Amino acid sequence: MTARWAPSRHVALDGAVNVRDIGGYRSSCGREVLRGRLFRGDALGQLSDPDLQRLERLGLRTVIDFRTPGEALLGGPDRLPYGVESASLPVGGGDLGAVYELIASGDHERQRRELGAGRAARFMVEMNRGFVADPRQREAFGGALRLVGAPGRLPLLYHCSGGKDRTGWMTAIVLTALGVPRELVLRDYLLSNDFHRTGYVKLRLDLVKTGIVADPELLRPILEQSATYLGAAFEEADRRYGTFGAFLTRGVKLVLEGDANDYVGKGLSGGTLVVYTPRTATFQPEENIIVGNVCLYGATGGEAYFNGMAGERFAVRNSGATAVVEGVGDHGCEYMTKGLVVILGRTGRNFAAGMTGGFAYVLDESGEFSATMCNRASVDLEPLEDAKDIQTVKNLIERHVEETASPRAQWILDDFETMLPKFVKVFPHEFRRVLGIARRPAVSVHVTVAGEQPRSAVGEVLHG
Repeated sequence: MTARWAPSRHVALDGAVNVRDIGGYRSSCGREVLRGRLFRGDALGQLSDPDLQRLERLGLRTVIDFRTPGEALLGGPDRLPYGVESASLPVGGGDLGAVYELIASGDHERQRRELGAGRAARFMVEMNRGFVADPRQREAFGGALRLVGAPGRLPLLYHCSGGKDRTGWMTAIVLTALGVPRELVLRDYLLSNDFHRTGYVKLRLDLVKTGIVADPELLRPILEQSATYLGAAFEEADRRYGTFGAFLTRGVKLVLEGDANDYVGKGLSGGTLVVYTPRTATFQPEENIIVGNVCLYGATGGEAYFNGMAGERFAVRNSGATAVVEGVGDHGCEYMTKGLVVILGRTGRNFAAGMTGGFAYVLDESGEFSATMCNRASVDLEPLEDAKDIQTVKNLIERHVEETASPRAQWILDDFETMLPKFVKVFPHEFRRVLGIARRPAVSVHVTVAGEQPRSAVGEVLHG
């Protein structure tokens, strides 16, 4: 496996065997993860001077150390090039000190009792589950992700002791977030076995020769990675959260080909979400649900592009995110306070109820939205006439096409001047007051229904 997947990513060092660039993998949408930005590794305490020169050439700005203080004391502090900032984010669940003490005890019977009959493998499975289940460990990984997304932190290297368990899970999170297929994520995870194989074979032989261990196979589940271990962490994440893109931070982009469940993008806080219909699909995306209910709930920033319809309560309490979607269910943009939403299709009932800020732009082809679907108690409806508004909407539709290859969005752009009069701007009263913009008198929006001449009565714009 090493020969095929690793050489172009491996950073050859004398004092650390498992340092790698995680770039170069292709995402499910065909894009390649950038090289030279994120690196994974094992402990850096034994680096030689030539090693430091190699790391310096990588241009590292930040190193994250997942080791506990006890591990750092035993293995030594990181040796880093001058000017590289180090951040300690200990993940205690990956500290195998207790297991190593058991091995060092030389008590063969106890070793068999506590590590044999699959117990060592079960221990590793639970350890990996703990990366997700334990709040303190979860926060450490969350802190690492925030550093990855923070301005000026890249190139960045993160590591633990062996560069396989905690570092492996961190890499799985990042690659999954970047849209890399699970198969490639697993291959990267298992590569640690190749880089450590020589050292671990020698370790087992030495332990047997010295009489410390009688059965070296007891150590294999501890020393080697297994797909089961990574699977346990993913299963725990799916069981607990199951929400695509929740609380996604700035600098991170998730792309999904397929559909997603409820609460997609909950608390989105600066990242970018893209969900598009499978390229082999034969149905019309704008007529089918692609993301579930309550998407973008409480979002504070970032962007989302959904190539299909969303369920009910889309962008409820949105307070800063920008989104393009091709239809929504009931109660869209309810209690929205900030942000921008473009809807390229139909909406459900009670749209904009309690909306006090931000803007929504709705393609109201039939006039149904203006006539019956929008709750105008707190918003005005206006034609899309302002040049800045027009350019904003057009730019977002173009971005939607770029991210999702949406046929409907491209159809709108191809005849944009004709479609423009069918857009309605949703402008909250409170937001208008804050901006110091006087409310307009009632006007009419001309709507064309297929097979009929343009008419104004159906799309009459009234103040609530």
